[in-house]
Amino acid sequence: MILLFTLERPDELPVNDYQLKKAVCEVYGYEEDKNLPKRIEAIGEK
Repeated sequence: MILLFTLERPDELPVNDYQLKKAVCEVYGYEEDKNLPKRIEAIGEK
């Protein structure tokens, strides 16, 4: 939060992070494919 507000850093979601992709596939039942980063971004926007 300090990076976001005090230093005005952008709010970024690491959509290519291995553990994040693995967790999203497990929770949402997705297959790991080339569209997964776009799906993760959509989830993050909710």
